[in-house]
Amino acid sequence: MKTADSQYLQWSLIPGMGESREQALDRLRDEAVRVGADAVVGCRFTTSMITQGASEILAYGTGVKLADE
Repeated sequence: MKTADSQYLQWSLIPGMGESREQALDRLRDEAVRVGADAVVGCRFTTSMITQGASEILAYGTGVKLADE
């Protein structure tokens, strides 16, 4: 089983993948703020090869609104 840290290390070894992961996470965070979410739970990353030498990375999760007490 891989931890998030070991996956990040592997992505960091591929040129640009570490930066792409951070950009995907930033976009996820920005979209959550845009729709009024207080947090994002169940965050996941997925990658796929588009063509040789080109891949995409996708970050997704569930935006939630915290209840007022």
